[in-house]
Amino acid sequence: MGRDARFDGIRERPWSFAKFWILQGVAVWVIMLPVTLWFGAPGAWNWTKTAGVLIWMAGLVIETVADLQKFRHKSSPAGEGRWVEHGLWRYSRHPNYFGELLCWWGVFAFVAGDLGWRAVPGLVGPMAITLVLLFPDGHPTLARSGDRKYGGQPDYEAYKRRTSLLVPWPPRQE
Repeated sequence: MGRDARFDGIRERPWSFAKFWILQGVAVWVIMLPVTLWFGAPGAWNWTKTAGVLIWMAGLVIETVADLQKFRHKSSPAGEGRWVEHGLWRYSRHPNYFGELLCWWGVFAFVAGDLGWRAVPGLVGPMAITLVLLFPDGHPTLARSGDRKYGGQPDYEAYKRRTSLLVPWPPRQE
């Protein structure tokens, strides 16, 4: 879909560029912590593995459908200069993030039954991605961008008021 604005101004500065990727590597390690702990003592198939697979699959479907809907919207002439508010986006302002979170919580559910006491430090993984998407990098960044592009437009402000931030939910009546 074009260039990634996060790299504007840092591509030319190798140390800044390296810091970005080092931070990405640390984030992946933290998010994958439950799986790393699990590799030390994987167990037999149990109900938490089944639940984990189902949660992960639901997340993958939701994230894929949301991303496809957004891509089609942005690629169509009708989507130019307009935010996406149909399909899953009618029920959540960030259905792709919701799907992503389900994937990681599903991974945690898959391994949690085998972790014993290590499930507690393993919680750091799904909690970290949840916090990243809700606070520093995810929602606030997109909210600022959306407000710059569409802020003040009555339809956009109404969309924000009636639509759930993350969890797909029927729109509020105004």
